[in-house]
Amino acid sequence: MKSLWLFVAVTSGFLAAACSAGGASGSTDSGGGSGGSSSSGSGGGSGGTPEEAGTGACTVPSTPAALNAWLQTGAYKAYPHESAPHVSAGPHPGMVQAYLSPSLDASLQAGDADNPQCSAAIKEYSGSASGWAVWVKLQPASNGGHNIYWYEIFTTAAGASPDSSGEGDSECTGCHSMGHDFLNTPFPLQ
Repeated sequence: MKSLWLFVAVTSGFLAAACSAGGASGSTDSGGGSGGSSSSGSGGGSGGTPEEAGTGACTVPSTPAALNAWLQTGAYKAYPHESAPHVSAGPHPGMVQAYLSPSLDASLQAGDADNPQCSAAIKEYSGSASGWAVWVKLQPASNGGHNIYWYEIFTTAAGASPDSSGEGDSECTGCHSMGHDFLNTPFPLQ
């Protein structure tokens, strides 16, 4: 799909109905990206594959404790992102603001059929809710959402346990199956 949460010609009412039937809701480059609307993805990012990151692992972690610690740093705030928080068009609570890893942003701009391994999206919650939803693509093929690490937490407390996390998490794949490559973030970013 064209994002963390891109909608492929789907109205928000239809998406909410599909998510009610299929489960509740659900990053990887370092550096780069501009504020506001989507950038070219070249703003200093190290790339989306493990080789480009140079560590043998995705920049955005895919274990609960490591991801919570990474989110606490706010590193994702340097990624291309929506210009302001807005009411979610899907099942996510409160106000949301999506951040895309530079490799995901570049893939969506290019209209790639599959987003790259280690690309990531972070949806930050604010307003009546706090926390994050995270989408990290672990393999080149999404395999029905099973090769995506899903994470959702309704607190910003350091070290807190997520409400949902794991590869192929069924609470996330139900709604996200409607998106391009299991991503529902509207693109281009607004």
